[in-house]
Amino acid sequence: MVSRTDSTWIALHDRMDEHPKIEPLSDAAFRAFVKLLTYCHRQHNDGLIPAHRWKALSPAVRKHLTAIQPEQENPLVHVQTSGAAQIHDYLDWQVSAQETKAAKESASDNGTLGNHRRWHKDKPNRNCRYCPSDTGT
Repeated sequence: MVSRTDSTWIALHDRMDEHPKIEPLSDAAFRAFVKLLTYCHRQHNDGLIPAHRWKALSPAVRKHLTAIQPEQENPLVHVQTSGAAQIHDYLDWQVSAQETKAAKESASDNGTLGNHRRWHKDKPNRNCRYCPSDTGT
C-alpha cells in the first residue's frame, strides 16, 4: 500500500459532480477529464494537454469537454491552434509546477540541514553548506 507521504494528489471539490460543466458529461467524458487532470499533475505542465494526447480521445469525448454549457462562459477545456488543449482554470484548483518544484527543493533543503545537524554540526565538514567555511577538514 502507498502511504500518503509517498503519493501526489489532485484537488477535486466534493460537489464537483454537481457543477454545471461537469453534470452533463457522459461517463466517458467525466473519466477522461479526471484522467487528464491526473496526467497534467504528473507531468507538471499546469493543465496543458499535448496535441497527441488530446487527439487520442474520441471525438464525442472531446466535444463534451469543449462544449460551453448554458450560463457558463468557458468550456472545461480550450483547444489551442497548435492542437494542444488547456484545462480551463487548472491553476485555480491544482498546485502549479513552480509550487511543486519549490516544495521539493524545500524538502531537500530540510533534509540536508537535518543531516548537517545529525552528522557534523560538532565536526564541521567543508562540503556541507551549513558548516562554517573556514573549517580545516
